Amino acid sequence: MRKRQRQVNRYVRAVGSYLPCAGKHKKQLLTALRSEAEAYCAETRDADLEARFGTPQQVAAAYVDAMSTQELLAAREKFVDEAKRDVERMMRQADLEAKSKVSDSEVLYAAKEKARKIIADAEDRSRQLCQVANEYAEDALARTEEAVQAALTEVKQSRSAFRAASAAKLQEQREKLEAERKTAEEAEN
Repeated sequence: MRKRQRQVNRYVRAVGSYLPCAGKHKKQLLTALRSEAEAYCAETRDADLEARFGTPQQVAAAYVDAMSTQELLAAREKFVDEAKRDVERMMRQADLEAKSKVSDSEVLYAAKEKARKIIADAEDRSRQLCQVANEYAEDALARTEEAVQAALTEVKQSRSAFRAASAAKLQEQREKLEAERKTAEEAEN
């Protein structure tokens, strides 16, 4: 049932697209056609609307042939008016789209400029941070070098002092041993 209804709707719409008249008269013609097509589909299992009524162009042509000259002129007038309105609507739409595209391109240009500025600022900031980091590392290494140099000097001084103290103690020990040895030799003799 639904399939038949869709078939009728498509057929009636196709006929309507070929009719030059508009409004009430067109609606009446299409309503009558729809009723006939639905009745035919209800009676026939495998309904072929084009075989029964003709192609949509043929049906529209038959309605046009049946119309009077005045109806045709009125339909022509309405058709021309509708066409003018459609053209005006399309022109307005095209104008709006053109303005939108111009606006979009301006927005895009502004966005690209802002992006370039952000990137340039980020690169500048990056260079500054690298410079500050390098200066900090250089300063830290210089302080470390000074501390290591001071520690080395202290170690050298401590080593020298140790050597001197060790040498003095060793000399004192030698002298003491020598003195003990002499005392022991004298005691033996």
